[in-house]
Amino acid sequence: MDPQQIIMIVVIGLLLVAMIVLPMITQKKRQKAVQEMHNSIGVGDKIKTVGGIVGVIVAINEINALEKEFVLETGQEGSKCTMVFDFNAIYQVMAKRGAKPAEEKTEEKKD
Repeated sequence: MDPQQIIMIVVIGLLLVAMIVLPMITQKKRQKAVQEMHNSIGVGDKIKTVGGIVGVIVAINEINALEKEFVLETGQEGSKCTMVFDFNAIYQVMAKRGAKPAEEKTEEKKD
C-alpha cells in the first residue's frame, strides 16, 4: 500500500467515527436541557404542550420515582377546562409563575 491509500483510509475512518460520536453528544446535550426544563417547572407556570395546547399548570402529580403528570388549565374565564398530561408532553415554558408574559414586557418598554 502506498501512503496515499493509508491516508485515505485514516480520513474515512475519522469521518465515520465523527458521524457516530457527534450525534450522541448533541443528543445528550438535548436530553440535559429538557431535564433541566422539567426540573424548573412548577405550579403556576404557563406552558405549551407538544400538541400545541397552551395553559397554566395547576398541579403536578408524581406517579412513581420516574414518572410525573401535570394538570393543565386552559380556556378563558367562564369556560375553563382542566386536562391531565404526562410530563414529557411539555414542549415549551412560555412564562414562569409570577412573571409577566413576554408580550407585556415589550409593551411596557415601548411606553
